[in-house]
Formats: sequence, C-alpha cells, structure tokens
Amino acid sequence: MRKILLTTGFMILSFSLMAQEIAVTVDAPSTAVAGQGFRIVYSVNSTEGRFQPPVFDPSFTVSGPQTSTSRNVQWINGEVTSVSTTTLIYYIVARETGKYIIPPAQYTAKKLTVASSQVEIEVVPGGSAAASGTGPGQQAAASGRDQQSPSAGSEVSLRMIMSDNEVFVGQPVTVTIKLYTRINLSGINDLRYPDFKGFLREEIETPPLKSLQSEVIGGTEYGTGVLQRFVLFPQVPGEIKIDPVQITAMVQQRGQGGDPFFDSFFSSVTTVPRNVSSEVSTIKVKPLPAPAPSDFYGAVGSFDISSSLSKTEIEVNDALTYTVTLKGSGNLSLAGTPVITFPQGIEKYDPKINIKGGGAGSGSKVFEYLLIPRSEGT
Repeated sequence: MRKILLTTGFMILSFSLMAQEIAVTVDAPSTAVAGQGFRIVYSVNSTEGRFQPPVFDPSFTVSGPQTSTSRNVQWINGEVTSVSTTTLIYYIVARETGKYIIPPAQYTAKKLTVASSQVEIEVVPGGSAAASGTGPGQQAAASGRDQQSPSAGSEVSLRMIMSDNEVFVGQPVTVTIKLYTRINLSGINDLRYPDFKGFLREEIETPPLKSLQSEVIGGTEYGTGVLQRFVLFPQVPGEIKIDPVQITAMVQQRGQGGDPFFDSFFSSVTTVPRNVSSEVSTIKVKPLPAPAPSDFYGAVGSFDISSSLSKTEIEVNDALTYTVTLKGSGNLSLAGTPVITFPQGIEKYDPKINIKGGGAGSGSKVFEYLLIPRSEGT
C-alpha cells in the first residue's frame, strides 16, 4: 500500500513539473565603472535543462558562473506542487568605457528553448557620479567606499584599510581588517598578522563578527564585516611595506547525492577551508622636524592640556588633588610627565597616572598629584 501511494505521489509531482512554464530572468546593473567588478544574475524556474550563456563582449573579463539550485516541494490539500530554481551568477569587469548590449541567454528543457531579455549596460570612467549614484555633495563618501573595494573577481577577499598612507614618525594610523564575500561562509579561523616591522601595534577592542552586512560595490553585492581594528605607530622614516594579513575562511559547498530527482532538495553541505590574504600595503613615513627638543619623549599627534584643583580653599596640612589632563589622538603612553614648579610651602607626591584610549582615536592621560599646603597664603 505504501509503495502505491508513493508512486502516485511521484506521478502527481511529474505532472506538476511538466505543466510548469519555464522562464529565464536576468538581473544586471544599468551602469558600471570601468575596471570595477559587477555581476549579472540569471534565474531559471527549472533545474532539469541546459543553460547557454550569452556571448559577452571580448573586452569583458568574465568569471563564473557560480551556480546554485533549489527545489521547494509542498503538499497542500493533498496536492503536490514543486517550484525549482537555478541561479547562475557571472562576475564581470569591463575595462573600456561605452555602451554594451549583452544578448539573451538561452535555456533548453524538454525540447523547449526559452530566452532571457537582452541587457544594456553603460560603462563609465572611474569616479563618475553617474556610476556611483552620488552627487557633488557625496563625493567624499564615494571616495571612502572606493578605498574599501574588494579585489575584483574574487569570491572571498580581505582588505587592510588604513586611515592614512602618508604620516610622520610616531603618528598613529588606524587599520581596519575587513572581509568581503559573495559566497556562504560558516566561520573565520586563524587571523594571522605579519610582523609589522618598523611599527608598534596597539589593539582596538573590536566586537566579534557574528553576522555580515550587505554592501553593493561597483554593482556587485557583498557580505561584509570588520574582523579587527588596531593602531600602528611608525618608528622609522621611509616607505615601509606591510605584508598581507591572512585568514582561513570556512567555505560552504553543496554536495550532490545519487538520486537525480532529489539531489538539490536533499544535497548535503560540506565546509572547506580556504586561505585568504590581503594585498601588500605601503605607508610613506616622513621624518619629524629637526632638531627635536631635548624634552621630546616621542608622542606625536594632536593634544590639548588642562588642569583643575579639587579644592580652592583648605586648612593648613589638609590634602587636595591637582589634576592635569592631556587629551587628544596619538600615542599618549609616550607623553612625558608634566614639568610643574610648585610654590614653596606646598608638599607634593608623585602623580597617579591613568591612560584611557588614545591611538588614532580620542584618549586621555591623567596625572593626579596629591598636594598638602604646610603654610598659610594664596
């Protein structure tokens, strides 16, 4: 009895699939930037036919397709319906500006051939406001996004984004390690730093990466996330090269079973490690103005100093606190102790020092002096 019911179910499902009208849709940007990657996505509501890609312009650099299939089977009021989908993603870099027409793609199934619509894409020069969707008031933001663009054509890439590429010796540089991916990842392992020869490195507390944000860069959608942030303090002048940062990305790959009917529906997912590296970066480090003051300790940045008293009127031999606060961005740990000449009759003790933050962000170095006046006066 069970075999009869199962056979009947397959017959109903087959009729449903045969009745499904096959269609091919295409999703592509209307504009792209020369030299930057974008993607074209074809979707077919079938998994049993043959896809014929269009003939791309010879000036295009094409990678792919990245293919995925899915099948949604539903039982509603005793009837079985199935919706099958094949998705093919092509990653393209257009090197020359101009208007391009991409002819239709074709899909053949059950002796029937259907075609997508053709696509027209205008490739504009790099930095064009038309391509980035920004007006004159948004050019600064567009420039920041360009700096974060991932490597064209790569499925998973890593960027070492620096706050500045030209600094003085000791001037802090904030570095952001950012991940870009177009495929599913199950995790990130083993973040490996180079030796940062010629720099001092100070970690910035960075929340663990738990989810990725969607960003569209150059017409291509990426999942992005910040892995780590830290500050570098260059110690010597010159053009200093920084070797790549490396990670191991756990890439999800869908396996195939032996049943051609249920392969896509019940296929297993395996995790494969993939080594990913950032590119080599270069920082131009300029020497500090000469000659250096004799009391210069090495703190370079932008600072302000202020002071305050815990009391302005006290009894002789009572204690008060004199606080000196150094605020700003820079390596505050290298800032020396303030040189202060206290009046006669004031007994002072070595300061208590507290450092908060610093680096390229705002921070403070606080010196707290315990003072005891031993005589009357102002």
